[in-house]
Amino acid sequence: MTEKAPTVLAEHLGRDPIFQDLGEPFLQLLAECAEEREIPPETFLFRAGEPASSFFLILEGNVMLEVYTPHRHAITLQTLKRGELVGWSWLLPPYRWSFDAHCMDPARVIAFDGQCLRQRFEQNHELGYQILQRFLPVMAQHLRAMQMQLLEIYETEPDL
Repeated sequence: MTEKAPTVLAEHLGRDPIFQDLGEPFLQLLAECAEEREIPPETFLFRAGEPASSFFLILEGNVMLEVYTPHRHAITLQTLKRGELVGWSWLLPPYRWSFDAHCMDPARVIAFDGQCLRQRFEQNHELGYQILQRFLPVMAQHLRAMQMQLLEIYETEPDL
């Protein structure tokens, strides 16, 4: 884990396209719920069914979203890269992951504490609204990409 002061993280977030127009007060609130982490290769950020307590902004490396089937090993639904957000299950009860997120190579991420952010949203509804405005297009894009990948798998695997 890399320790950075919230002010340094807020500055970094302000340069990221997802958060760049959020404004200093909101960036600071986000940064207070975040930490930078170094992720070793072959590490899972999260596993399906586990409690979803955070989300991640990828700074370096690739993160594969995977699902397991009874008859096969992991199926990669999507590979996410630098600048992309990973995980939204922290937003929705019962706060459990639906997929696995696997880092094949070393990665660096900013991890955001979901419970900390949900508390901030309760105190500041505008912050919650602004974050949802950023998450919803990401969620829709990820769902479309996963849908296309699943259709491709289904079409090439007649025994599924």
